[in-house]
Amino acid sequence: MQERTLYSPLADNPPWSIGAALLVWLFSVVLIVISPQIFLLYYANTKNLHIVSSEAALDLMKNDPMAMVLSLIAILPAHVITLSISWAVATELGKYSFRETLGLWLGRIKLSQILLMVIFFNVFATTMLYLFPEPENEFMKLLRSSPKALYITAVLAVSTAPIVEEIVYRGILYGAFQKKFGVLVSITLVSTLFTLVHVPQYYPSILTIIMIFLLSFMLTTIRAYSGALLPCIIVHFIHNAIQAAVLVLQSFSTSN
Repeated sequence: MQERTLYSPLADNPPWSIGAALLVWLFSVVLIVISPQIFLLYYANTKNLHIVSSEAALDLMKNDPMAMVLSLIAILPAHVITLSISWAVATELGKYSFRETLGLWLGRIKLSQILLMVIFFNVFATTMLYLFPEPENEFMKLLRSSPKALYITAVLAVSTAPIVEEIVYRGILYGAFQKKFGVLVSITLVSTLFTLVHVPQYYPSILTIIMIFLLSFMLTTIRAYSGALLPCIIVHFIHNAIQAAVLVLQSFSTSN
């Protein structure tokens, strides 16, 4: 029984196919895009406004803090639906254990190693961004324009986001890719998909996008080395917590 908490054959030989994994990923992306749009359309309708393009939606969020807040709150139901779909695929509707198919334990890694990796990556990323400053992307501009939006984003970053993203990318996607293509190709594919999804959010901050790829590469390598998903969730959670804390503290210092 103790050995099963270190490694599960199902985690590296999952019952779902690459097609099913890609569908979960696609649903997760579509939900993140569509859910805020639905909330914004409803809010605009209550204000007798008409949103006919993505540019109009962006302008509404820039000029109306409540619209920005609602678009962020909309991420929560998107995450809940994504988790439900992931559970259905990973367990084949309850046939398998969700914990065992995804490897929800530490595996072959220690908490001390996890902390060291988080510290190293954040020091490296902070140093690079300090040495090579970038133009502020639209996402950061929107967050800085509304304290409420910043706080909601911070809460999401340290609650549902690390869990959902790790289950989809390092859990569902990596499991299917690894079974078919092997470790190195799977790490590269997962990291590429993870980065591509974040490009619209952080463009034109190219260095930030590169850091996102490196973060994903590190997380997926941890998944491959440990044979488990829980270390990835912990690393992602701590990383997001650090980033959220920095943004919140900066907002306090700016307001004062």
